[in-house]
Amino acid sequence: MTDEQLDLLIDQWKREVEQHTREWAVPLRLPERGRPWQQGFSRQASPLESTAPLSLEQTPFRIRILESVLYAWSAVSCLVIPSLLMEKVGVDTRCPATGGEIKLFIAPEGIQSADPAGCVLSIAPPNYSAARAPVGEPSSAIGANRVMRFFSSRQAASMWLIPYPDVKILNLDEAWRLVEAAFKVDYEY
Repeated sequence: MTDEQLDLLIDQWKREVEQHTREWAVPLRLPERGRPWQQGFSRQASPLESTAPLSLEQTPFRIRILESVLYAWSAVSCLVIPSLLMEKVGVDTRCPATGGEIKLFIAPEGIQSADPAGCVLSIAPPNYSAARAPVGEPSSAIGANRVMRFFSSRQAASMWLIPYPDVKILNLDEAWRLVEAAFKVDYEY
């Protein structure tokens, strides 16, 4: 991806995040110093439940935070969580194309390590919907989260994403640049 293309994608995501923030009309703040796993999670529904990057429900993205295990909704969520929680996290997932194991360590300052070293991630455009997805693909965030995955290599991602022409492949440096620019929120504690 060229720098120009990445800048365009970042701008699209910035607008999307800003729009959702305005629509929710709720400041995006974390409870009690950003350590929700120390307070326990509730299964009660909340207005932001479907947009929160963490879940108690098992997903393809296992997040290790201190001694807790939670789950993220997408590869992009995995990159956002360390900054939200101000903690280093471990991410365990599998490449959907090869089935190979992928492990990352991500700190609030950035990606510290990735195995395999050449892994990449896919990102759907903002407002990704069933209109641009193959027949039968769910719309809304669920559809986008299904295609925003980590892959063991660019080649593996390219093959798996053939049915999803609007989805882009980013190396980890590009992905971090996008997350840092589009999802940066200043929290008040």
